[in-house]
Amino acid sequence: MIRLLLFGLVLISVHLLTLAGDIPLAAMIVVGALILIWATAMLRGAARRRINAAIVAVVCLAAVGVFAAVPTLDMHTVLIAPPLLGYLLTSAVFAYSLLPDKEPLITRFCRLMRRGALPDGLEAYARMLTWAWAILPAFLAVTAMGIYAAFGLNAWSWASNVVNPALLVTFYVGEHVFRGLCLPHLGTPSILETVEVMFDPVSWR
Repeated sequence: MIRLLLFGLVLISVHLLTLAGDIPLAAMIVVGALILIWATAMLRGAARRRINAAIVAVVCLAAVGVFAAVPTLDMHTVLIAPPLLGYLLTSAVFAYSLLPDKEPLITRFCRLMRRGALPDGLEAYARMLTWAWAILPAFLAVTAMGIYAAFGLNAWSWASNVVNPALLVTFYVGEHVFRGLCLPHLGTPSILETVEVMFDPVSWR
């Protein structure tokens, strides 16, 4: 939950800085957040903690060097590329799990949460829901880029940093509420438990 709150804080900060015209600082916050995410993932393995910490330090210094040495760097690209790639990567991960020899990602989440067999109907529903998560992020990414092309950076920031995350959260919470009210035979889903499973590295192996 703390990670979600920090992610929200980053989005709000980047959005407000973009509207204020401080694009370089907004871009640096995006790069810093990416480095932090990468560092957290790398440092989970205790056996190689020191080596990974050194790699993180080198990457951080390199990022600072890029911003210092390349003042003409296109900050719009630095600002826009990470969320665009993030949305597309999310869709790609869900879509990849729908291949014939793979287990749909939502099905895997449900199986891990229930620690066993799934009730009748849940596997088909989970596959359909995986399709939805394979399509929605990519659609939002394309829409945000269309808004950027048509209306500029400020409008893009409203779409990418405010509207799109709100839509994803609404869809996520709404799906849990819908499943609990309209499909009670599938069991009452827990929003917090689903978040915990999603952040568990085992769920993505």
